[in-house]
Amino acid sequence: MEFTCPSCNTVLEAQKLGDVRVWKCASCSGLVVTIPTVRKGLDPKAFKKIWQKLYSAEPDTGRPCPGCRNPLSMVEADAQDAEILIDVCRSCQILWFDDKEFSSLPRVEPETQPDVTRRDAREKRPESRVLTPDRKSTRLNSSHRCIS
Repeated sequence: MEFTCPSCNTVLEAQKLGDVRVWKCASCSGLVVTIPTVRKGLDPKAFKKIWQKLYSAEPDTGRPCPGCRNPLSMVEADAQDAEILIDVCRSCQILWFDDKEFSSLPRVEPETQPDVTRRDAREKRPESRVLTPDRKSTRLNSSHRCIS
């Protein structure tokens, strides 16, 4: 899909921002991000507030959507320093962020998990039970050897 900047009217460039795919305006640095992508990376409470505001009342409408060109809905969102206005298109399922707005939203902190080697993972694997032809339960260890 091709997106056009609602501020500059230039074609947006698809790019990666960390592990997130966005479409960025080379002129004003605005971003288009899909709602599912924002939902995954944003603090759940912050996303819920945006979602509730979007559907609780008739939001103000503003600039044209970068995709379908219909008016974007404007909703307030809590950023790190202050409230910001985010432009949302319900039909295209995208959000428009002016320069630095996307980076100011509260993020989900990534969970750090310890490295587990394959050997450690095998040792922690639970025993399996299979039925033999005489319908007795036989236990198998992680290397699939009978240990009845």
